[in-house]
Amino acid sequence: MPWIRLGPPVDRDEVAAAADRIIAALHSDRSRLLVAHADSDVAGWLNVRRDPDPLIGHWGTLHHVQTRTAVRGRGIGAVLMSQLRRIARDEMGLEQLHLAARGGVGLEDFYGRLG
Repeated sequence: MPWIRLGPPVDRDEVAAAADRIIAALHSDRSRLLVAHADSDVAGWLNVRRDPDPLIGHWGTLHHVQTRTAVRGRGIGAVLMSQLRRIARDEMGLEQLHLAARGGVGLEDFYGRLG
């Protein structure tokens, strides 16, 4: 049975491979990748995608909402989410955003503060 990593830390090669997959799947009409920088380095990122099905094309799904552990608590995740709301509404014309998050790791408080 292969060994499965359940969470951080991850190394640069793993992050680069994940980023390459996400970037390759970007489509100008259906997705955006937001990247935050701090201290001249990537501090966080998120990806939002619209489903191509016209029945649910009015909502987007958030994927890969992540911040570097070394910069957590500095408001970077909140800024990413704030910018996402603006972009989703104004650029993508989305009416709803959907998100699935792991429970029991403090994410409920973070997303709860954001509404």
